[in-house]
Amino acid sequence: MLLYRLNRLRAVDGGMVLRYGEGRFGVTRREWVMMALLSSGEVLQSSELALRAELNRSATSKAVTAMLKKGLVECRVLPGNRRITQLQLSEAGRQLYDEILPLVEEVNR
Repeated sequence: MLLYRLNRLRAVDGGMVLRYGEGRFGVTRREWVMMALLSSGEVLQSSELALRAELNRSATSKAVTAMLKKGLVECRVLPGNRRITQLQLSEAGRQLYDEILPLVEEVNR
């Protein structure tokens, strides 16, 4: 029953993080996951971000659009291929991530 227990733990932890993120900071769970993935400073294509976040491209696109509106990410289109976009955290996104991370770490402790 290890997988069941891990799933329950994730649900409890995720619920607390979700309340912090959405209630206090206006960031959804999907957006938080993407912020965490982009926090290394690595520039990712939206398709790679979807893969790493284990989300379909539609859900990723919606979350990225919301994050762009909030000013949390920056988006560049590759010259010569407008279908490929590269994403990275904006300065505002980095600051918000740095503010939320200690709270998430405390929940995990």
